[in-house]
Amino acid sequence: MGDSMSTIINATTTNGVVIQPDNSGSLVLQTNSGTTALTIDTSQRAAFVAGTAALPAITTTGDTNTGVFFPAADTIAFAEGGAEAMRLDSSGNVGIGTTSPATKLQISGTSGSLNTRINAGNTGLDVTNNDATGVTDLATSPLGAGGKAMTFTTYTGSASAERMRIDSSGNVQIGKTSNSTLSAGVNLGSLPNFIASTASPSDGPYMQISNIAASVANGFRYISFRVGSSGNEAGSISTNGSSTVSYVTSSDYRLKENVKPMVGALDVISKLNPVTYTWKIDGSDGQGFIAHELQEVVPDAVTGKKDAVDEEGNIKPQGVDTSFLVATLTAAIQEQQTIINDLKARVETLEVK
Repeated sequence: MGDSMSTIINATTTNGVVIQPDNSGSLVLQTNSGTTALTIDTSQRAAFVAGTAALPAITTTGDTNTGVFFPAADTIAFAEGGAEAMRLDSSGNVGIGTTSPATKLQISGTSGSLNTRINAGNTGLDVTNNDATGVTDLATSPLGAGGKAMTFTTYTGSASAERMRIDSSGNVQIGKTSNSTLSAGVNLGSLPNFIASTASPSDGPYMQISNIAASVANGFRYISFRVGSSGNEAGSISTNGSSTVSYVTSSDYRLKENVKPMVGALDVISKLNPVTYTWKIDGSDGQGFIAHELQEVVPDAVTGKKDAVDEEGNIKPQGVDTSFLVATLTAAIQEQQTIINDLKARVETLEVK
């Protein structure tokens, strides 16, 4: 080609490819129709034609309707099967199933489908955006026509099951997907739902939120606190089904051994130091015990350690459960009554004389 900058190379006369440097020194690849397909500039950067979803600029042999194209300035789009599947716009927003993403990541689906599914191992997060036709891949829609929900799904093998959803009003359903209207708060389904403090319930203490419709002997149990690998109930919060709430600690004889009568309770009571005080936080008055003082006399009634702080130096306050004093107070009253009865008998004996 010598020194000429306008040399044209034709592969054929009808379907040829034209390669020629332009006046700027860039290398231009054209079809024989004169249409530029590729430009390589003097900085060795390759520039493709913009392309379309039906005919992407960058594609592969044998699948020419799938690839990358450039629908607008500072915008990259990905086509699949001749239709746009994903876009990165000039604002840095990513849209999947939409050509105008309004946020950093917007995923949209078609009518009657789950719009978003983000899987992680054997669990997933499903976000639904239902229109008037409802959600066809859930058994029922608890939201009604036009509702919106976020659902949480777990997977067992190849089967999936919805475990929780947050409806358009912000209400939460756990273990419940039936068609119902929530008034507020959390609606629990028929299956027990666990919140564990460790990797699995068998590893340590955990809280079980039971189905609120499941009745127990004295009413309805709301929350059960369990310990040990067998899940023994340590206590619960329940109701009689109408107006009262019970905060219960397990006390079944089958959970105990080495049972003996309590002795010396009156001496223990005499060591207690009931006080009145003012709370620093709001200046309100209170009465009760000082935790570390009570701990020295009845350790079971106190949790935590005296003067404990966290990693940042904040107070880790001790706590008191005065229900643990009931047995001691009862035994002390019984001991005191024995003394009273003995004194009465002595008085009666003296009066007879």
